[in-house]
Amino acid sequence: MRESWCGEKALPVSLGKSAVEYLHELHNKLEIAKTYATSHTEREQNRYVAHYNLRSRDKHLECDEEILILMPDISSSRLFSKCTGPATVVEVLSPYSYIVEHKLRKHFHANKLRKFHMRVNSVVSYLMTWKRKR
Repeated sequence: MRESWCGEKALPVSLGKSAVEYLHELHNKLEIAKTYATSHTEREQNRYVAHYNLRSRDKHLECDEEILILMPDISSSRLFSKCTGPATVVEVLSPYSYIVEHKLRKHFHANKLRKFHMRVNSVVSYLMTWKRKR
């Protein structure tokens, strides 16, 4: 196109329209394609978000709550992680950021934390030992 405007190259005879008309049509077609692509990406992005968040819930942890920490296992593959704990939430920095005490105080994101639920047989054995002491 630049060569034809500068006169370096002659336009083909079968073009049927001037270069300016061709560029205006091309610009209009690109604008239509842009609006379609924008609306399509917004619609698909909303669909992806709805599917991803279908069963997700926010974690809300409180101070002095017992939790488990999901940490990578050093002895095995990097793909595997183990839960260590129970640990205690010491401070809530933000809805997704917590200071946790487990041997040391460390900062963790909520994605690495799980609520600790004590097993029923642990509670029963704890009560039995407590009754024996009295």
